[in-house]
Parts: sequence; C-alpha cells; structure tokens
Amino acid sequence: MSLAAATPSTDATTMINGQAYILVDATGPALLAVGEISPQYRLYMSNGQTDYRLF
Repeated sequence: MSLAAATPSTDATTMINGQAYILVDATGPALLAVGEISPQYRLYMSNGQTDYRLF
C-alpha cells in the first residue's frame, strides 16, 4: 500500500507515473510507521516484484 504525499527523505517510496508514493506496510504483525517497510518487502521493491492499482 502507498500514499501520495510529501515525502521526507528517510521514507521508503516508489514512483508511479512520475508521482512519488510513500510505502505503507500494513501486513503486520509488527506495527511499522508510514514510510517504513519490512525487510521482506524491501527485497520485493528492490527486485521490481511489485504491482499497483490506483484508487
């Protein structure tokens, strides 16, 4: 999940159609802050193994 918002340089982000989105890891069990993702999802992001749907 991600949010279109102003992003501090420390937040994990992705670019979709030229727009920066802050990544949100909502799967748990640990509560992570917006812009912080688990090592597992960091690996998926770095390998380009992602998909998106804009709502």
